Amino acid sequence: LVAPAPWAFAIWGAIYMLETAGVLYIASLKNPAPALADLLQDTAPYFFLACSAQALWCCSFRSKYVTGSLLARSLSTIYLVSTSASLSKVHALVTAKRASLTRPQFALMFFGTS
Repeated sequence: LVAPAPWAFAIWGAIYMLETAGVLYIASLKNPAPALADLLQDTAPYFFLACSAQALWCCSFRSKYVTGSLLARSLSTIYLVSTSASLSKVHALVTAKRASLTRPQFALMFFGTS
């Protein structure tokens, strides 16, 4: 197994900060549009799973968590596939919702008021 240099993980700080900002923005919405509320309810479990798998993927490269077993060496792949599958489901749900709305309606769903 080849592990990247420690500095290669620096990008994850920015990714997690942007994810946190997005979640805080959505949480701050007082009365989200009904379409957005439905979309968030549908996508939340998959987004949570993706974020959890992402965090575990980062940990899977840490030498103190990785042993010599085949399972331990395979964890990074398992977590990466889990992240990809979860985000693919979120993308499919958002794309389906987008297909039923005009472009302005879709934008207002996120940035407008109900």
